[in-house]
Amino acid sequence: MHRPTTPRDTLSLILQENLPPLTVVGLYLLFGELLFARMGAPSFTTLKIEHEAVNAMALVICLLYAAFRTAWLAKQAPADAPLLKFVWDQWRGSYLNLRHVVGFLVVHLSLPHFSVTFGAVKLLIPKLNPFTWDATFFAWDRALHLGVDPWRILHPILGTPAVTFVMNVLYNLWMIVMMTMIVWQSWSADRRTRVQFLTVMLLIWAVPCTLLATAWSSAGPCYYGALVPGEDPYAPLMSYLHTVHDDHYTLWAVEMQGKLWTTYTTGDAHVISGISAMPSGHVAASTLFALTGWRASRAVGIGLTVFLGIIMVGSVHLGWHYAVDGYVGAASALVLWWLVGKALDRVAPGGAG
Repeated sequence: MHRPTTPRDTLSLILQENLPPLTVVGLYLLFGELLFARMGAPSFTTLKIEHEAVNAMALVICLLYAAFRTAWLAKQAPADAPLLKFVWDQWRGSYLNLRHVVGFLVVHLSLPHFSVTFGAVKLLIPKLNPFTWDATFFAWDRALHLGVDPWRILHPILGTPAVTFVMNVLYNLWMIVMMTMIVWQSWSADRRTRVQFLTVMLLIWAVPCTLLATAWSSAGPCYYGALVPGEDPYAPLMSYLHTVHDDHYTLWAVEMQGKLWTTYTTGDAHVISGISAMPSGHVAASTLFALTGWRASRAVGIGLTVFLGIIMVGSVHLGWHYAVDGYVGAASALVLWWLVGKALDRVAPGGAG
């Protein structure tokens, strides 16, 4: 995407950079309205109120990013340059222009509507297709890992209270990392990567985490015993996690699993609501973070790839997901990244400006 030279170029680029993600948002909102008209919509009141807290988190992250960016620019200022003027000129040239400001507003005005709709749609998944795939995914996990359950492979390494607690803390950083990625990319100077990231992120929630999640409706290992008749192969894992939670450290995973089950049984709507294991949205999104990070630098790419590994391992160790959930989530993100990249290359071949 070339740099604009006239107001007409600027408007054209604003449209080009924001039309793909806005199209996904618009189609998903339409899908949601059609679904709610048929199935009945959950209460949006609580969802909207609690999403305001998520938006507040995004604002805090944005302010922190601005502060760190300003400090970094101040360190880059030439010794003979007026400091404030240098920093202001850098901000104005890179971020505080019509193209970047409009793009930032488009993201943060449209995403709340998308996320509220996604939360409501997710609540309807077991009504559209009751949880029937858990036993199958358990069998796939065992077959793919040479007859051993993946959580048992990890347990000798991670199965001590302190390590499990640290893993839980790192796993819960996912929301902060996601919001940081959104703030970063919504205002990124690399406009090519920005539009690819935003479009793929929305498609992850719209396609694998809605359509595939409905077709392969499953609840996950932590709920296996409540849904699948017979012996629960995850009972030892869940017993261990509850022991850690009750006797050693507070595990937010255990608390949240209980709250989600209550939400499932009562039908209440919250910002984090709805049960769906396959595919793992956490792993899919973390794969996208890593792909985006490698575009920025080797260091960022390595850091976000390590984070992806933590999320993948943590999702199994904490009883949230079957390993195959993560594999499908990662594969979905890779395919969507490739497809969107090819589409963008056809529309606007040549670089990121």
